[in-house]
Amino acid sequence: MAIEWPQQAPLTRVGPVTVEPGSLSRGTLTAGMAGIPLLVYAGTAPGPILYVQALQHGLELNGCDVMRRLIQILDPKEMSGTLILVPMANPLAARVHMQSFPYPDRPTQRKINDMNRRWFADHGNVNAVDIQVEALKPIVGLADACIDLHCHEYLYASMVLTDMTSPGDAELALAMGFERINSGGDSDGMFCGYVRGTLGKIGITVEMPPLRRVDHTNSEIGFRGVLNALKFMGMLPGEPELPARTAIFGTGPQEGKSVVAAREGFMSRYVSGGEQVSKGQVVAEIWSPDDFSVVQCIEAPFDCFVTSIGRPPQNWGEPEHDFMNVGDRAVSFTTASEIVER
Repeated sequence: MAIEWPQQAPLTRVGPVTVEPGSLSRGTLTAGMAGIPLLVYAGTAPGPILYVQALQHGLELNGCDVMRRLIQILDPKEMSGTLILVPMANPLAARVHMQSFPYPDRPTQRKINDMNRRWFADHGNVNAVDIQVEALKPIVGLADACIDLHCHEYLYASMVLTDMTSPGDAELALAMGFERINSGGDSDGMFCGYVRGTLGKIGITVEMPPLRRVDHTNSEIGFRGVLNALKFMGMLPGEPELPARTAIFGTGPQEGKSVVAAREGFMSRYVSGGEQVSKGQVVAEIWSPDDFSVVQCIEAPFDCFVTSIGRPPQNWGEPEHDFMNVGDRAVSFTTASEIVER
């Protein structure tokens, strides 16, 4: 059953921002020592409210490029409802070039200062990140659906993450037109867990690798996904542009296997993360650093998808790279739980 989106007049105020119908209004949300930029598109007809944010983590820049693309093409006079954009949810982390502020984002500290782990008030202390979260909560609470734009340190394919057992979340996720969807619950106080569990609204996470730089191919996928959401919600005219197939992971039985480097050397990739491969297909080779002979040939163990290809970061926030040490994970393979053909 299709979602029946609320139809309400475009908002006239969002936090400190006064909004005029048929216009883009800008302002700054004060959150302690941080100033969080707000952009609000008020349409000319009733419709739902969509909240989109980027840069909860300071190294995840593709979400900013999605915002740039949206601002270049959206015309509020052609829109219905209200679109709230937060292009820099965590300006403190972004401006010091770290995932999190004020400490480096290491696994032992993620619950201390990782903004995407601070949306539940059960941590026992308050820091600068919590002040930003509390400032944003009233804005988030206005929305009927929320999209949280992220990147990933692994060289995965761009994907949507949500709880596909929730009908509303599943409908919006499929309508966004990604070729990969990962289903699962949120943990550790994450933003979309707050949106779904506390607010009872639809929450979608978008992952677009890599960290630290804009990858225009992946940001284009995220941009198209947000436009598709706006069309699906009736906020923009037109129909979503959907791929021929979407693979869904995490909703049923799957088979997976990781291959580690048996010898050290340089990896040569023959496929990318997210590609579907056949059993026996050569996906990568490891070359000797001495004479560049092939010291390991990596083949797909069964018909499946390449989940990731490349050595994962040794420390949180470091990029993947293609010099393999013995025992490094080189390639991960996974079968899909479901494939939606269109």
